[in-house]
Amino acid sequence: MSNELSRIEVLNEWLIVKESPSKSEDKGIVVPDTAAEVAVTGEVVGASKEGDINIKIGDVVLYKKRAAFRKIEIDQKDYVALKKNEVLSVLFGEGIEDVSPVRDMIFLEWEFAAAFFGGTQILRPDSYKEMSHTGLILSVGPDVKQARIGDRVQFDQFSGVEKLQEGAKRYTIISEKVLYMILPKRDQEKEQEGEKVYERTPESVGGV
Repeated sequence: MSNELSRIEVLNEWLIVKESPSKSEDKGIVVPDTAAEVAVTGEVVGASKEGDINIKIGDVVLYKKRAAFRKIEIDQKDYVALKKNEVLSVLFGEGIEDVSPVRDMIFLEWEFAAAFFGGTQILRPDSYKEMSHTGLILSVGPDVKQARIGDRVQFDQFSGVEKLQEGAKRYTIISEKVLYMILPKRDQEKEQEGEKVYERTPESVGGV
């Protein structure tokens, strides 16, 4: 940390963030080129003691690009000023299991539409598969009230969804407020693909 940063006191739920260099991967999680304009990562170098105490100096955070317009200069170096409520998630490790949503945010595996049209052997176009807006919840923030880890949900396609990828799978972080409904799981499809089917339990509500 620079000498200037060690002497500052951040106030009123603000964060000072050093934006990560432009690249396609951070902490093992890929931010696709199409999403790079709307989501970005950075390291917290200054944090107010007010508000969300789970965001602290040294954390790598994911936030919306449009929240990063407040450019500031400290000790001849460029930083971004963010409100704590503009952070989507803290990234603690190397993979998707280390994404820790904040507030009422939900991290889910964003499903693709089924390969075939229902009840037929007619293959869906790849572009159609991308249009699915359902997913399986992997982790939830501490303020989530109704959704639980393991729930399969449908969400608002116009909610400004940020897409992340790891391998062939895609993921997103959204607010609980944009969920339409909890859906039945694709149990049969999951079993055929050899994937884990999560159970909905009281312990899976409101954080991990």
